[in-house]
Amino acid sequence: MASANVSSAVLLMKTSRPPEDLVASLRGLVRAIDPVLSPNVQPLKTMLAEKLSDSKKITAVVGAMGMLALLLAIVGLYGVVAYNVSQKRREIGIRIALGASSSHVMQSMVANFTIPLSIAVAAGLALAALLSGILREYLYGLSVFDPLSYLGTILLLAIVGGVASLLPARRALKVNPMEALRCE
Repeated sequence: MASANVSSAVLLMKTSRPPEDLVASLRGLVRAIDPVLSPNVQPLKTMLAEKLSDSKKITAVVGAMGMLALLLAIVGLYGVVAYNVSQKRREIGIRIALGASSSHVMQSMVANFTIPLSIAVAAGLALAALLSGILREYLYGLSVFDPLSYLGTILLLAIVGGVASLLPARRALKVNPMEALRCE
């Protein structure tokens, strides 16, 4: 009688008793069929946890990298917008000296960052959709379009951009217009 070369086989059992109670009798049954076999008996939860552990690790690493990228985007956005607004100190001084209201100056500073931020968000959304489509093949359950994540990121960047433009503009509004004109 020729024996088949079987490297692994899976037997699933559903029981009302605790699975640990059946381990000894299962091993005895398998050895009765073929004494060479040594079965690896484990609960389904344990086996699934082992099989999915690599995917969970990859997901955690990708998530951490995504959070790091978002943090870098926030810091970079704040720095660029705040620097840009602070460079307009003289312009703000001239506007105030000519009679512009503080609210008009603040609206102008926020409007200056809105168009570049909108372009960056559109490009980022397109890139995110493309990359999530590629990653979907490697990570189980990843959606190409996750509106909550996309909307949350857009709102976060918009808030950071708004704060980054408002804070330096507020500081510039507190300066005497004549001092702002003299500094240049």
